[in-house]
Amino acid sequence: LGRPAQELQLRLGLFPAAPAAGAAPAPAGGGGVLLVADDEEGIHEAVRSGLAPRGWRVRSATGGLEALGALRGPDPGCDVVLLDLAMPGLDGWSVLGEIRRRHPALPVLLTSGHAAELPRILREDPGLAFLPKPWTPEELDAALRRLQARAGAAAEGAEA
Repeated sequence: LGRPAQELQLRLGLFPAAPAAGAAPAPAGGGGVLLVADDEEGIHEAVRSGLAPRGWRVRSATGGLEALGALRGPDPGCDVVLLDLAMPGLDGWSVLGEIRRRHPALPVLLTSGHAAELPRILREDPGLAFLPKPWTPEELDAALRRLQARAGAAAEGAEA
């Protein structure tokens, strides 16, 4: 496992998938279907074990090409994408460009262990957000839900 995945697993040890006694309950309602596009296998397992108890159904893609394959067709088959920016081969920025071409309203949460200054696109696109690695299941769940709400509000405003 790479360093970001190892750090995430260490942090996840502090936040078990089953809520501890006295822990805040998971938000009500299912989170939806999440496509995780990341080249580190440990991230996939950490996301699945951390978010399944919070109502998320997790699909996995271990690289950019696999992620785009999962998103082919008019229905993306997911409600939100967690996209690692630093993948070998087809990187996250290239995948994001294709996602926006195919599914312009699909919410995408960008993530990376190497957070450089992000371009203006993050401020201009309500369907994009960024969460630096490592993160806890609680942080990821909250970021995904905020992104879904913001993207939904933007879509409703566009329809009005």
